[in-house]
Amino acid sequence: MCNRLNLLLLHPSLWDAFVPRVTALLDRLGIAASLPPHAHPLGHEWALDSGREATVTLAPADGPRAAAVLANEETSGLAAAIVTGDRAAAEEFLGAYAGTGAFWNSTTRLLDGFKLFSVPEAGINIDAVPGPRGPVTFRDLYLRQFVVTPA
Repeated sequence: MCNRLNLLLLHPSLWDAFVPRVTALLDRLGIAASLPPHAHPLGHEWALDSGREATVTLAPADGPRAAAVLANEETSGLAAAIVTGDRAAAEEFLGAYAGTGAFWNSTTRLLDGFKLFSVPEAGINIDAVPGPRGPVTFRDLYLRQFVVTPA
């Protein structure tokens, strides 16, 4: 499913305070937490893992740039968000993340064809090649031909 929480990165200074709260919330919601040490890549796509779809990976990241690099290297590159009140941290993360959608204190659900373009989404493209990247709408599903002739 698009835009689900798959990987939650926490600064090590927040780890001890937040992990028990996060895992308790996930447990109440019927979602399993995958905690270190991980026997899978950090960006493992749980939605594709039959029987483990309701799982979120938690891992430490040593700051905004490290979190962005980890997201760039370990995930599909579709979307990532940073939750912080620190403008400099947000700007560092947003500047380093190379994925399709980068969000600050906002849901990645906004990376949606209808939300962005007011037209239904027909699919998603996470390739780093030229062409539509991210939500694909009917506007993206046509070919163009340019014919140049002498005047």
